[in-house]
Amino acid sequence: MNIVTFEQAKKLNDLGFTQRVEHTYCLHQKSGNHRLMSPFGRMDYNQNNNRDNSEKVAVYYSAPTISEALQWIRDNKGIYCGIGCGYDVDNEIYYHGHFFTDNPYFVCEDIYENTYPKAESALLDAVLTYLIEKI
Repeated sequence: MNIVTFEQAKKLNDLGFTQRVEHTYCLHQKSGNHRLMSPFGRMDYNQNNNRDNSEKVAVYYSAPTISEALQWIRDNKGIYCGIGCGYDVDNEIYYHGHFFTDNPYFVCEDIYENTYPKAESALLDAVLTYLIEKI
């Protein structure tokens, strides 16, 4: 299972991804440190984790798998994206990530990596960058 990076989780949150998923990232406001939390350590996303509720101590970000994030993008942002594979001239297998949209203008980007997880993560980075810049 390939979970999104912390930076990807923050970008997904900025784009409106708030689905409950198995993992979350917890960002401690004062230290700036973050950590991935398992389902057993998860707290309510909106919980203020501070006894007197005077200020937010931590911020929680959904941490979906990369597959879940790409599916959410396909379903909610109208971006067609996916991973394929092929052979290069040396008969080495490569993984090809691509995305495109036709609204408002056709955009297409291709990503090439030597493993599926790297291609999937690079594709998510490219799509998130495109969507953030588009806003």
